Amino acid sequence: MCCIDVPFINRTFQVTFGVHQDDQLYYIGIEKLNFRIPFQHFTFGDDHEFLLYGILRLRYNIVDLASLNQFLVSFEVSMCWESYKNCDWQVMILDNAVLPKGKQNTHIGYALKDYSLSSWGLNNSVDTQNLNNFKKSLLYNDLDIGWYLSLRCKGGEKMLSAETNGSVCSDNVLAEHIHCQFINTCTEIQCCIPVPILQRSFYFSLNLDVCNYNLTVYIENFVYHKMLYEYNWGTEDSFWIKGVFRIRYHTFASFQMN
Repeated sequence: MCCIDVPFINRTFQVTFGVHQDDQLYYIGIEKLNFRIPFQHFTFGDDHEFLLYGILRLRYNIVDLASLNQFLVSFEVSMCWESYKNCDWQVMILDNAVLPKGKQNTHIGYALKDYSLSSWGLNNSVDTQNLNNFKKSLLYNDLDIGWYLSLRCKGGEKMLSAETNGSVCSDNVLAEHIHCQFINTCTEIQCCIPVPILQRSFYFSLNLDVCNYNLTVYIENFVYHKMLYEYNWGTEDSFWIKGVFRIRYHTFASFQMN
């Protein structure tokens, strides 16, 4: 957060900018105009601008240094009073600054304290057994999960796009109402899990990359990476998003990794 003094109009502006690894989004704002942008809607490594009527300008660039568990961030503020002239001034707040991501929180709890669906319904005068699209959107918003929802599952029956190796891997390996399929060399599994009360299915995926010693877990559009160099094979692990989406898994190695 920065306060920018503008003597020309005798005014101070507050600008905010930050990257939140746990929620997989960044936030940016000028005064009361604030936005949170999920990583899935952002192109890392490109220059981006955020403008207040073209006068106060925020220019920024975020590079994801995944293997180093870091972000490389540049952030510049400019004040421009004329459309066809150079800006009055510009200040580089961050110039290729290295920001550590820290250890990702794998158990992100509910956004609502002491949440239960029945209590939420009572507090909002909503029949949770009969949720229309508006009420479902309200629920997703209150649970702070709307950022991550995707359209990868189509009617709970098919993945929207998938390349399977049918000669090696089998589909629908779980219960009839849960649709899963292995991808390519059988080291990635994708699942669509229907939730009848919401009349939609949710996407879960787990991909084991043995060449790069990396495990990738998808819950809708949320992505979690885990390096396997120090992984304790065979132990149970789990991953949550906002308490709502949860994955629990074991990974066993049948060979010695050198």
